[in-house]
Amino acid sequence: GVLGTLWPVSDAATALLIARFYELHLGGGLSPPTALRRAQAWLREANNEDLAAYAKLAAARGRLNRRRLAEIERDVSADGLRRSRNSALVEWIKPDATKTTGRTATAAGKSIARPYAHPYFWAGFIYTGL
Repeated sequence: GVLGTLWPVSDAATALLIARFYELHLGGGLSPPTALRRAQAWLREANNEDLAAYAKLAAARGRLNRRRLAEIERDVSADGLRRSRNSALVEWIKPDATKTTGRTATAAGKSIARPYAHPYFWAGFIYTGL
């Protein structure tokens, strides 16, 4: 089978989605279509802190190289999200709406966002094959 995209997609979002896909497919034994669907849902719902933590874990497991890890950490930081060419697509989370990690958006002065909630980042991925 082949994983592909229907349009150009962010490198950081792609690296995270593909790392998660392989974790679910090869590590979790899910079929490729199911693993892709779950990886897309995860990318859509994950906040910037979750993504940075996952990127570190994926790099430690050899799924991301150090250069890509640094790029992802920079891209999902609050400052990186505000400066991004896709900043209008970032979904900022209000302090009372942070249910994913249980942390508040104002804790330690951090801004929490779902950087890849918009379909542009995850909906273009397709799996073709058996």
